[in-house]
Amino acid sequence: MYLISGSTEFSRMTGIRESLTGRIGILRLYPMTRSELHETDVKRHDVFTKRPVKNVATLNLKQYDQLLARGGMPGLCFLRSEEEFTASASMWLETTCSRDLLQIAGRKKFDNSMALAILRETAVQEEPTALSIARKLRKDTRMIQGHLDALEAILVLHRLPTHPAGVGRAQYHLIDPGLIGVLGGSRDQQVKSQILTELLATSEALGLGRPQLYTYRNEKTSRVPIVAQWMGNKVKPLAIQFYEGETLPRAERDALLAFSLRAKTKGLRLLALTHMQSGYTEQGIEHLSLRS
Repeated sequence: MYLISGSTEFSRMTGIRESLTGRIGILRLYPMTRSELHETDVKRHDVFTKRPVKNVATLNLKQYDQLLARGGMPGLCFLRSEEEFTASASMWLETTCSRDLLQIAGRKKFDNSMALAILRETAVQEEPTALSIARKLRKDTRMIQGHLDALEAILVLHRLPTHPAGVGRAQYHLIDPGLIGVLGGSRDQQVKSQILTELLATSEALGLGRPQLYTYRNEKTSRVPIVAQWMGNKVKPLAIQFYEGETLPRAERDALLAFSLRAKTKGLRLLALTHMQSGYTEQGIEHLSLRS
């Protein structure tokens, strides 16, 4: 027999006092990855956790654009009509904000319209934090933080704390690029969401567990959007830059190199994701295709 608890971390914020040790298992189900959507072997797309396999099939640009536009949410991503997808995704967002937030125990003052506005800000802002969202919406930061915590608990948002070597506040990102598009978010935010899905889902599918995710920014303007570290020594930590062109700009390349010096993380891999062909290393930075 199975008890499926729905879109929330069971017992974390639902008022369950018993830990149920030995009687419960928690399985995170992420939006579908490109290997699942295109029915290919996940082990051929483990570029985040080991060296890429040669001759991996690469999506063409049209397929990649469709992946960003439709995302990987089951029940939504296979809808062919743009109007139907937009309507269904909007309904999913509204239902999540008005119904699923009520699962969070001890908090009865969640505002569904405010939750939806917060999700919209996470989609459109380049570096969405509780403070930046509060300023944009002209609301109290503590109230915004409470909503963000709840949306994270029901698995709608990824939380990326700032890396210990950097400065700044935790950032929040929607779990699916298709939802970001419906909310008016940028392509850059869609790509970031897709990378996070691939990174997390691939790690767990390969039995490596969920990595600790960070974002990095220094005191000036240098930033690395995603840093991932796994427990133990099975997988080397990663610092990831991405760019929606063919080559990584010098500023982003220098940010990776500067982070590697400042973080002083043993075995750190520097990864650049662009539309350029995969398979070469320059200045210690591995270049791979966003579409592979």
